[in-house]
Amino acid sequence: MERIKKFYETLYRRYITREYDRIIPVVADEGDGKSTFILESIIIWHEITGREYDPHDVLGRFSYEQADFKDAIVESDPQSIIAVPDAARVMHKKQAMHGSQIDLEKDLFDARIGEHVYLLGYQDWGTVPTVLQERRAKNCFVIPHRGRVHGYSRESMTERVESGEWPDPGIIDSFPSLEGTDIWRRYQKLDREKKMARMGSDDEDGGPSPQEVFSDIAEHDVAQYVKENPVNGNVSVNTDLLRFDYPDLSIRNAKQVKAALEREYDIEQLHLEKSAAT
Repeated sequence: MERIKKFYETLYRRYITREYDRIIPVVADEGDGKSTFILESIIIWHEITGREYDPHDVLGRFSYEQADFKDAIVESDPQSIIAVPDAARVMHKKQAMHGSQIDLEKDLFDARIGEHVYLLGYQDWGTVPTVLQERRAKNCFVIPHRGRVHGYSRESMTERVESGEWPDPGIIDSFPSLEGTDIWRRYQKLDREKKMARMGSDDEDGGPSPQEVFSDIAEHDVAQYVKENPVNGNVSVNTDLLRFDYPDLSIRNAKQVKAALEREYDIEQLHLEKSAAT
């Protein structure tokens, strides 16, 4: 992945450090290595930006639902990489007129100051939303078969839109398999759990109810779960912290706890009081 690494290094130096972001669709058929390529890209990005890249940190960059993705946009530290392996579940060309996707597309335009890199995995170019095909995405990676990746610029993507065919790629590189590695085993476990949760099965694991967690937090310290986004100053309850302290709490239930806490408490005031105390 030497050419890919040079691409990310140039992207970081010329754009991300100058308060730009970058949306990059990653297009590949199921089983052709899209998730492998995204995982390896996250590791490379963490190396370039000097972040930890143990399995927990790497896998923490994935989002599987629209709400999770929106949270990641708001809550991630500047210059983070955010990956959506099943991006058609979050933004799909046929859903362009749906209110939730319209709001998300607006969020992506507002999120430029976050200096994030977004890797959005699609199985087919035709499902990539028009706003990304024609304008917002500045690069695209296409995986024609396992282990090989083609990189395209904004100009090449425009040519693809107008002609219906991809021009010659600007980058051709290879990437290794992760089969048998610890990170791949952990990713497969995470991927399965997230997909089961998306289908509504994660609440059957015997974890605590949102009411139980809400009551427990209310009896102790709500402010410890309040976090300010360093980019835009938004203050909210952080679901990652909730699930860290309550690891059996499902994703859906964590969001319910977050919503209930933000309804019942003045989150902004709690944050101000916590900041003053420190």
